[in-house]
Amino acid sequence: MENISIELRKTMAANIERQLELVNKTQREMCQALNFKENTVSDWMNAKTYPRIDKIEMMANYFGCKKSNLIERLSDQSDGRLTIQEQMLLSDFRLLNPVGQNRGSGYIHDLTKITEYTTPSEPEAEPTTKKAASSSA
Repeated sequence: MENISIELRKTMAANIERQLELVNKTQREMCQALNFKENTVSDWMNAKTYPRIDKIEMMANYFGCKKSNLIERLSDQSDGRLTIQEQMLLSDFRLLNPVGQNRGSGYIHDLTKITEYTTPSEPEAEPTTKKAASSSA
């Protein structure tokens, strides 16, 4: 019998469920794609057992996420992880064929060139003239 706490098993179950929702897949579809036994995945989803690290890695690859997104509580996951919105966009992106993916990438690239749609990364040593201040007067 595994010596994994119920909290860790529940965290894993919730994270698998969230990742399945993000990629719009069912447990059965994941089992078929990764050649997992449905009973085994059901035990993970019901927090009865905990997957081995090789299975966690396979799921992370399947979901396109970090292993930490499956192992850690959502509030403990690092700032470097994808947001829910980013994960949903990635999921939609993966539904596109190569032509659609290329066009989508092009649109995003074009948007990054329009300052109205971008977030400044860090203040730069530029003149402090502000367009918004002059137009709101």
